[in-house]
Amino acid sequence: MTEEWKDVFGYEGYYQVSNTGQIRRIKEYRNTYIGKILKPSFKKKGRVYYRYVTLSKNNIVKTFAVHRIEVIAFRGLPIGDSCVVRHLDGNSLNNIITNLVWGTRIENAQDSIRHGTFVNNAGSKHGMSKLEESVIPIIRQMSQTMTRKNIAYYFKVGISTIDDIVNKRTWKHVI
Repeated sequence: MTEEWKDVFGYEGYYQVSNTGQIRRIKEYRNTYIGKILKPSFKKKGRVYYRYVTLSKNNIVKTFAVHRIEVIAFRGLPIGDSCVVRHLDGNSLNNIITNLVWGTRIENAQDSIRHGTFVNNAGSKHGMSKLEESVIPIIRQMSQTMTRKNIAYYFKVGISTIDDIVNKRTWKHVI
């Protein structure tokens, strides 16, 4: 793939981004030179790491995700506020433009299931869970004859937790 460079949106004349995910300075600045490739930092969002760079213009410094800078430069601005950048191969550090597209959160979640990076923390797998799947049908059955306050006391959870279970706002995956 031939490396192609485009101006960074909002930083035209200061920085450029390549179709391989590199960011370079194109304006002279203190302690740096024209053409310098910026070294990205790595930040963790959830369980996944992303590359970030810090850009400055008019003494204002901001940090941006490299994949977002690149997709905006090569594919245009997102349509709507709910757009996210999808990594088609599931590797959040692979910022080659052919691997990046705009999409919805639902499409991104479907991608994570497809490439095996989805983590299901529903029910007892959630770190804060006090209940297990086996007691949920029991709670729903008990709610027909007992008060929710008594059920909550018995299972050592809040009344609202019992209410959410009975009304199937939580633990929906348990029949």
